[in-house]
Amino acid sequence: MKKFKKLISVLMAALMVLALSSCDLIQDAEITPAIPDGTEAGNIRIGILYSEDYEKEDTAAFVQQSAINKMNETYGIAGTIPKNKLPLDNPQKIEDAIISCVKESGCNVVLSTDPAFTDIVYKFANNKDYQNIVFVCLDPSKKLEATANFHCFYPNYEEAYCLAGIAAATNGDATVKFTADDDAYLDAFKLGVKAVNPKAKVINGSKIDTYGEVVTNWHIYYITLVENITLGKFSEMGNYYAGIATGFCDFVPAEEFATADVDAKLTDAKANLCEGKWDIAKADSIAF
Repeated sequence: MKKFKKLISVLMAALMVLALSSCDLIQDAEITPAIPDGTEAGNIRIGILYSEDYEKEDTAAFVQQSAINKMNETYGIAGTIPKNKLPLDNPQKIEDAIISCVKESGCNVVLSTDPAFTDIVYKFANNKDYQNIVFVCLDPSKKLEATANFHCFYPNYEEAYCLAGIAAATNGDATVKFTADDDAYLDAFKLGVKAVNPKAKVINGSKIDTYGEVVTNWHIYYITLVENITLGKFSEMGNYYAGIATGFCDFVPAEEFATADVDAKLTDAKANLCEGKWDIAKADSIAF
């Protein structure tokens, strides 16, 4: 009996080793390179790094997951591997999550939804063992240049805030109140105000929702990402800081501001932005 038990144990151990080896082979085989030659949408598997709980509706992570789901309704990718509630203060956990996504789950795209992870993700993108994996980071800082297999993305909210300024000034007030957490957004809002009424003053006061809503369509980015990967054009995308022209972000005036005059001004302004006549990031002033 003892010999029989020992034999069973040896056989089980051998089978476990064989199973693990087979598993590793299967996992490696499942990784379909996303670059440089592209791949079909049905072969794209995305590993997603979340610092928040993507299952809670009141989190930014939930918004991103919803946008990814919307993209998947369009393209039907192979799947997503979410790594939930990753700690911001533990780089090793982030590294382990990335390795798990690629080596264990066969992901050929790694997506970071928190700027705190960008430097770690960038390190992997520059690792020769991960050159055929696509790495993308939600990051507004614009601190890193895009590479063949890495870029950052974020809406060009300056354009939306410029539209908000146009809507506010078209209402006819000589003094416009606005508070922004970001100086670039405040400057863009002022550009919009001055384009309508050069003599108007912008003072600290109301928030953006007084004039309307800045809308973000995150799924626009994810759809564009998948399109470019399938076409083998990810390397040509560069950092994706897009705005009104792509529909990545927009401004919708509040009901009391949605007049015919405001609608006409916003229509003209969007045309100028889409046609490249206005460069909000570089212009000291804009005019209709």
